[in-house]
Amino acid sequence: MEQSRSRTQNLAVAGLYVALTCVGAFVRIPFVWVPLSLQSIFPLLAGNTLSPAWAGACQSAYLVLGLLGLPVFAQGGGIGYIMQPTFGYLLSFPVAAVLIATIIKRSHQPVSFLRFAGVDLLGVVVILFMGVFWLFVFSNFILGKSIPLGKAFVVGTVVFLPGELVKILLAAFVGRAVNTRLN
Repeated sequence: MEQSRSRTQNLAVAGLYVALTCVGAFVRIPFVWVPLSLQSIFPLLAGNTLSPAWAGACQSAYLVLGLLGLPVFAQGGGIGYIMQPTFGYLLSFPVAAVLIATIIKRSHQPVSFLRFAGVDLLGVVVILFMGVFWLFVFSNFILGKSIPLGKAFVVGTVVFLPGELVKILLAAFVGRAVNTRLN
């Protein structure tokens, strides 16, 4: 798949994912416990459809844009955003995208919907793990508010699971469709 795209096409697709991640931060759909933001689906899709280098680059570019001050994060932007308890989720986007792309690209045969879903699930685990870890460290060591790891896990993971499952299924469906068309 990747060999069939030119550098210009990869740049265009990566740029599209940067833009969609920016927009996704502000799209909130009422859902079970918390609103469903579309922001975290785009690292999954980037990993599903780009090479590891391009997937990581586009999600890193998103982070850089936000840290430079563009209001592309859910609550604005700027270097001070590092001091947000939710910054760990954003920091995980390039990691998750590269991991997904690496696993998908190692499969030299058409990837099934279930394989995409499984790999996307792994990407979501990375996003949630890094988000909870940052929340725990930030609360306990920066804010000085003691929060047990179990509570950080519940607050930072459990409430998001229904929405993340929907995003996993959607990303797997789109990723497989795009890869099928490109092959």
